Amino acid sequence: MAVFADFYNAGNIPEDVINTLWDPSVRYGKYTNAIAHIGSTSSVKDFLDKTLRTPNAGNKIIDGGNSNRDDTSQGIRYEQPMQLADGNIVLGDQAMQSDSFGNISDFSTQLGDRAAELDRDCEANALSALPSIKPTAAIAAQAAGFFAQVSTATSHGATGSAGGWNSGTGVFDAPTDGTTRALSETDILSVMEQANTNGANLDQMHMIPALKTKFSNFMMTSSSRIGTLITNAPGDGTGATAVAAVDVYVSDHGTVEVVNNRLMQPENSTGGQERTNVAITETAMANCVDQWTPRAERLGRTGAGDTWQVTSSRATILLTERSHAGVFDINYTLDMVA
Repeated sequence: MAVFADFYNAGNIPEDVINTLWDPSVRYGKYTNAIAHIGSTSSVKDFLDKTLRTPNAGNKIIDGGNSNRDDTSQGIRYEQPMQLADGNIVLGDQAMQSDSFGNISDFSTQLGDRAAELDRDCEANALSALPSIKPTAAIAAQAAGFFAQVSTATSHGATGSAGGWNSGTGVFDAPTDGTTRALSETDILSVMEQANTNGANLDQMHMIPALKTKFSNFMMTSSSRIGTLITNAPGDGTGATAVAAVDVYVSDHGTVEVVNNRLMQPENSTGGQERTNVAITETAMANCVDQWTPRAERLGRTGAGDTWQVTSSRATILLTERSHAGVFDINYTLDMVA
């Protein structure tokens, strides 16, 4: 079919294309969206972690007597460096001057996409086992992830151990990898009990999709202590529908939402060495610290185009690591066990 010149002059694009670019990627983190966001005026966020002593059922003194206890506690002062992450926008002159579907060459569209990528990076860091790294002139700062900060209510494979705060170096150490094993309900309940005893009100459990499948499958078996198969049988006789996913886990130590977190990354995905961890958290006792959320700065002209850098400066902190729990060293290709 002939296309006339005045068709172009009308500013139309002569193609039958749906003017939407579909991107199924998850854009927002379920963990960093669930916790409170606070600001930071520094590239390092300092925070205190205090604890009350163990309850003493026999606490008594003689009327008029003097106390013989010294319970003064200033707490532990932690430091979490803000992690500076970046992305680039390159706007070519020719692309900017051309009509395009979905405005893909638009600055605002590109900025939105790059900002979403930095949000995704923040979620992945928050649920990682990365240690914190202090910045130098030659070394970029790195924020410690959940599994480097939690150190009390933890379960590890053989030879594995918790990381946690290192008062000597002033950083959060990475956990030591242990022998991988199947996720077990016993380990989940054990760390939940320990966190609950410490005062936690656990409300979320995060795991990668491959492990969430194993979790739901196990909870539908007779081996599970908690899960129960639910059938919905409509009265019109059209048949029953089995509900085969467990998204809420109820125990004596907390009722938690089980989150299928598609932005959480496995610690190792190499064949035969697959490794991941499970985060069990009290969202009220964690913060996402934003020195600044994604913003763009123009770097200038590069050839026949314009270059911008998008950056964010962020970190996630556990206000007290005892309000959280972690099950480490899970081989996510193995079926969950009792």
